[in-house]
This record gives sequence, structure tokens and C-alpha cells, in this order.
Amino acid sequence: MDTAFYGRSNRVYSPRRSTKDGFTLVELLVVIAIIGVMVGLLLPAVQAAREAARRMSCSNNLKQFGIALHNYHDTFLRFPPRQGGTGWQNDFTNGMNGGANMLILGFLEQTALYEQFKNPLTHNGVTFQPWGPIPSSHANTYPPFGVQVPTFVCPSSLPSSAPGWNCYTNYG
Repeated sequence: MDTAFYGRSNRVYSPRRSTKDGFTLVELLVVIAIIGVMVGLLLPAVQAAREAARRMSCSNNLKQFGIALHNYHDTFLRFPPRQGGTGWQNDFTNGMNGGANMLILGFLEQTALYEQFKNPLTHNGVTFQPWGPIPSSHANTYPPFGVQVPTFVCPSSLPSSAPGWNCYTNYG
């Protein structure tokens, strides 16, 4: 029995098609290879754009740092000391020994962190005096020393693990 039939155009239609639908394996592999080449060309461009954005962020951080230094100068009529650290005396003059990074925190929208340095702080049963002194046995557990201020770190640099006696910054 013949299953062919005639349509309106007098063509013979058969349930068996002579043409194949879909892609061959070779066509599929060619398309995948083309997509792979395009991704391979696009990846370096994306990485370059990301690095440019990180450099721009780093430049913006330095600008914010400079503006904070000038705002400190406008407020106190002097720049903060270029280096320093809290001494072993336990009075207000100890705060004058803080380094620039500590003293400009209030001008970098880090007022809460600045207040931790400025006011007495009790942490894990140890009381830390305003501006120090920090007992040497607790220097690594003093909470403000463990805070990483985003403005002090360039996004392009490798992350720092623990501050120790240093602070989380890589701008020098």
C-alpha cells in the first residue's frame, strides 16, 4: 500500500522525508569552536577593563586621602604627623602621637573607628585607654587595629592577611 498523497500543489508528500532536520555533528563542533574563539578574544578585553576600573578606584582612594589630609589641616591648622604611634603615657597628649592614618579617619567617613581610638575600649576583659597605650601582649587583639579601611587599600594589590603591628594599608 502506497502512503504517498497529493497536496494542493500536486506534489507527492511522503511520511518519510528525504531531507534531514537539525545540525550535523560537524556543524555543531564548528559553532562551538567559533564561540570558543570569540570568548578567548573577549576575555583579555574584560580583564583589561577590570584592571582599568581597579586603577581608577585606587586613584580615587588617593584623592580621598589627600582631601582628608587637607580637611584635617583646615580643622587643626597643621597636617597630621607623618608617622607616629601611641606612646606609653596615659593622657590626652598620647593622641598627638597617632599617625596620619589614625588621625584622619574622621575625615574619611570612618568616625566610628576614630571614636574607638579616641575613647576607652574594653574588649575580651582588657581595657584599652584612649589613644593607647596598647599593652604589647594585646596589640594584635585591639579591635581598631584589625579593621581594614577600604580607602587605605588599593584594589589592585594583593590582600593582606593580618596587620600585626602594622595597619591595613599599602599606600606607603
